[in-house]
Amino acid sequence: MSDRVAVMQPGPGLKGFVCPPQVPTKGERHEVDHCLSKCVHPCVAEPLIAAIYHANVRNPHKGAYLSASMIAGSNCMRKTHYERLDPAGHYELIRNVYWPFRGTIAHKVIEDRGDEAFHLTQFMQEITMRVPLVFPDRPAPIFTDDGLWTGEYDPTKPLIIELGGTCDAYSPWKLKLYDFKTMADAKARMVIEQGKIEPNWIVQMNIYRYLIANTEISEKDREEFRKHGLPDLPGTHYPAPETLRIQGIGMMEIPLTGQGYVMQRQWQQNDIPPIPVMTLEETEALIRDRAIAWFDALVLGIKPPVVEDDRSWMCKSCSFNGEVIEGERCFPKKERSADTFEGEPKEEWRKVQDAGGTYVDPAEKPKKPRKPRATKKKKEKPLDDFLG
Repeated sequence: MSDRVAVMQPGPGLKGFVCPPQVPTKGERHEVDHCLSKCVHPCVAEPLIAAIYHANVRNPHKGAYLSASMIAGSNCMRKTHYERLDPAGHYELIRNVYWPFRGTIAHKVIEDRGDEAFHLTQFMQEITMRVPLVFPDRPAPIFTDDGLWTGEYDPTKPLIIELGGTCDAYSPWKLKLYDFKTMADAKARMVIEQGKIEPNWIVQMNIYRYLIANTEISEKDREEFRKHGLPDLPGTHYPAPETLRIQGIGMMEIPLTGQGYVMQRQWQQNDIPPIPVMTLEETEALIRDRAIAWFDALVLGIKPPVVEDDRSWMCKSCSFNGEVIEGERCFPKKERSADTFEGEPKEEWRKVQDAGGTYVDPAEKPKKPRKPRATKKKKEKPLDDFLG
């Protein structure tokens, strides 16, 4: 790929919002000050807009920061590329930034209460970790004092990428790691009834495990342990957790992986599968492979391709999708149906053509009519049977 620039200036991030379809000004872009003080058709309450915007601009995942969630595949690389590097800033649909905002609220409440009960739970919370990854086979980019890439490399030094992450709750004494995930009840039911654990959740938790095992125990943390009467930890680094669990936080359901769960107004117990634990060597190999692509996209300014077919649902509400929002810059359906990207062959599409077929975007395939769901009358079970 040749889409490199001599100097890549990180953009200012979220600048304002795109008016959603339900208001007369749909599709218009406005800076946040307009949304808070001048808009005559507010899409949501102005105080909520202010809170969402404030939470977003305080997010540390800016610039060249590579996070565990990125490497795990939770984000669209193309969208993040646009968000971080657009020199004019970007505009977002309010609903797209509401979900992480809602998660921030839940995490903050849990964190505050967890600190008070640390001596009982023995769980450290909101641990920020940063681990350098050294790539001896790639030269180090040369940056200005302001942290901008000059377009040149230093062949005498290796490339070093810093990977960071913040885990929700970890106990070095119980060797257990929790990740709290806010989710819609529809998603919670999929976890409970179908045992559907997203692959990127599994990867993300194993990346946290890797980061923990490569994080040194500070003297400040040891003093905190002694203060709460907890045993000191041997060695210089935190021990890798042996049990990884996701605690779902829905509106009505709170499923926990690796155990049974009974949903609201039901008697049947569903067994939720545990999170598989990868070896630290397997995790590091995965991290190193994906970190290079993210570094190229966010630091060197190389535009990445759009997401694959199986994740095309991410494009439907993307604020950069020119097929949805007029005047935007990304055309994912068109790009997925093309044979090349940035002048290079795309193997996925080439295989289809070599087989004598024609690539069809899954979004364009005619959908089969859905059969009406048969409704079964549930047999009421006495409460005494359930309790006893």
